[in-house]
Amino acid sequence: MKIKKEHLKTLWYEDADGNILEHDNESYLCPKGAKFQNSMFPNIVRHNVLELIKQEDVDKCPHPRENINKTYGWIDGIEGRRCVGSREIMSMSSSWPEDIVLSIANSGDYTLKEAILICVKACERCLNVLAHKYKAGDGYSDDSEEYKQCGTSCQFCREVE
Repeated sequence: MKIKKEHLKTLWYEDADGNILEHDNESYLCPKGAKFQNSMFPNIVRHNVLELIKQEDVDKCPHPRENINKTYGWIDGIEGRRCVGSREIMSMSSSWPEDIVLSIANSGDYTLKEAILICVKACERCLNVLAHKYKAGDGYSDDSEEYKQCGTSCQFCREVE
């Protein structure tokens, strides 16, 4: 096996035939002849919120018949019908700082998955505390003046205030 760094792109453009086109990595301007933009960002977590639809909601649905599908029991044993497009109500993406995640995971305090979730959910103030605690670059302690003056908050720091 041979893994080349140029095969590890996170953003690239292709023409209609799938040929990769060169582009300016700094400006991310679309190159001439580009038909497709590809992106593959490994430091992104997707958070989806689904509304749980009850049968009474489906029965009251005003959608036209062509937008209603029978479920045939494939939704956890629920027989009935599903209204197309009425499930996902919100989707968000968050990135995470690789250096802090690796330092947390390498400490043994949390698994890699837990470290990613911590950093995705942490506010700026808590990320700085994590960077300081796990020696992942600059940051500050939770008893510092910077911590007290930072205007962000999340579930992690609100529980100790």
